[in-house]
Amino acid sequence: MWENMEKEIDALRNEASAFMRSQVLLVANQYDLFTRIEGRRLKASEISDILGTDGRATRMLLDALCGMNYLEKHNGRYRNSEVSSKLLVASSPHYQGDSLRHRYRLWSSWSALRNVVKTGVPPEEPHGEEVVAEKERTRDYILAMENIGRISADRLAENIDLTDVQLLLDLGGGPGTYAVAFARQYPGLRAVVYDLPEVCPITEEQIAQEGFTDRVTTKAGDFLVDELGSGYDMIFVSNVLHMYSLVEIRHILSKCFHALNPDGRIAVKDFFLNEDRSGPLFSQLFAVNMLLRTRAGDTYTFGQIEGALTEAGLRRLRREKCTEESWLIFGEKERGCS
Repeated sequence: MWENMEKEIDALRNEASAFMRSQVLLVANQYDLFTRIEGRRLKASEISDILGTDGRATRMLLDALCGMNYLEKHNGRYRNSEVSSKLLVASSPHYQGDSLRHRYRLWSSWSALRNVVKTGVPPEEPHGEEVVAEKERTRDYILAMENIGRISADRLAENIDLTDVQLLLDLGGGPGTYAVAFARQYPGLRAVVYDLPEVCPITEEQIAQEGFTDRVTTKAGDFLVDELGSGYDMIFVSNVLHMYSLVEIRHILSKCFHALNPDGRIAVKDFFLNEDRSGPLFSQLFAVNMLLRTRAGDTYTFGQIEGALTEAGLRRLRREKCTEESWLIFGEKERGCS
């Protein structure tokens, strides 16, 4: 009995103190620690000189990172572990530092959870002098989406059949990671990445870096109020709908339906909940993130999104697992529908 009780208490305490590990990693990434020491074995004093940080504090941070296996220590000198060199050094093709910077930005929102649960209202949006910081946050967010989506986009492009797609709309496509992956896999495909005016210049940078400016373009606008264009064979809606209310989602999907060619398809990629919202945990926690970050967003059940697709006029719905956390729901616009 006591042994089980101790395990339960330990698990509870570990859950409650998970923020400690998060802050150690996130703060180290904010200082670009891993990129700045890559390929070297350095003393704590040398690293503090590089970072411009307090010596004692730096040594404590470095030791904690060793305990978390992000650094290795030998004879008083520190170096990156294999996983840090792979994921946290800016020159690595698998770099995730932008994603961690975005999570660091989320910290203040999550710190406000107690008050948001009471009021149901997310923390105030920045204004005045904070607008400059908001531009930085936007860039961090878009690049974070590139970090997160890179591997899953390539995997999806290899498994989704787009042989009959000539023009694809990537709605709310952010960095254009999926659009570029689809264009790379299908040489005959052209794609349009639709996002807000402040996002599109970042998107264009990413497209240019990948060498796809001839086949992947951007369209700036607010898809709640502006036109989407027309003539699309496929509309890809990835991790967008959870930012909106069901009323807004129905409106968005209706606009998508009318922008599709006859026999065109829509693919909604998102984090979904069971019908009784009892799981999975990732989707439940993401719903709380939407509570903190949006006016009316949520994580929705399969049935809710499939119902909205059907209401918009899409038929032949089907589901397909995409990643460990996300699914795709496909729908088709039957010929003869306007």
